[in-house]
Amino acid sequence: MLWLTEWITVISCSVTAVVTWLAWVSSLTHGGHNDMYKYFSLFSGIGGFELGIGNRAECVGFSEIDKHAVTVYERHFPTHRNFGDITAINPADLPDFDLLVGGFPCQAFSIAGKQQGFTDPRGAIFFDVLRLLDAKRPQLFLLENVKGLLGHQQGETFKAII
Repeated sequence: MLWLTEWITVISCSVTAVVTWLAWVSSLTHGGHNDMYKYFSLFSGIGGFELGIGNRAECVGFSEIDKHAVTVYERHFPTHRNFGDITAINPADLPDFDLLVGGFPCQAFSIAGKQQGFTDPRGAIFFDVLRLLDAKRPQLFLLENVKGLLGHQQGETFKAII
């Protein structure tokens, strides 16, 4: 059960960091307007980031392919649009957003997985995250870390990500 506690702590810290940032920026004007910050959620699962962000920002869409996760997500967030598989998303079809959040598939990097890195198709999905970031240029992005990522391939994977 210790691994579960560590995982929940990491998620809580990540979400807390985003919520803290959003509380700070919401006290400022947004581009000269009082508009709410907008975010896009990748690998959304059942909406963990969304629960943490709450009503502090507006979700302009999410990307999730697991049908069971989507069922739960849509029950909790019926107005959010699912853009589906990240590999098929055309950035021109996405609304603009200020923040991108996500927990990209960890099996390729995790100490619990086979650690095949970018050669694993799930690990290569990271490059789709970069594709969307490059096209949309949000002010901030937050990607969930996975135990083993920093030391994967003697740190070379993390250097590639940075």
